[in-house]
Amino acid sequence: MLNKKLNCQERVIEIVEALSRNLLKGLLNKELAAEIGVNPVMIHRDISILKKRGWIEKSIETGRWRLSKSVGLMGKRTIDFYFGKQE
Repeated sequence: MLNKKLNCQERVIEIVEALSRNLLKGLLNKELAAEIGVNPVMIHRDISILKKRGWIEKSIETGRWRLSKSVGLMGKRTIDFYFGKQE
């Protein structure tokens, strides 16, 4: 479904969720756009925000985007908070 009506914040969340479902191989811009249902131009802008914040990284070998280790660390801190390893 192309041209899904999402604002920037919703698209960024959708990108993070899509990448979390594809941790092993990552996704190309066009694959992200297809999975989320938006124009690839919008994906490009949103990816630049996520990259700037250090939430995603691009594989040099494949050219595919994936979640960064910093997102994993955020998840670990959240799990530790809720399940007993509070700092």
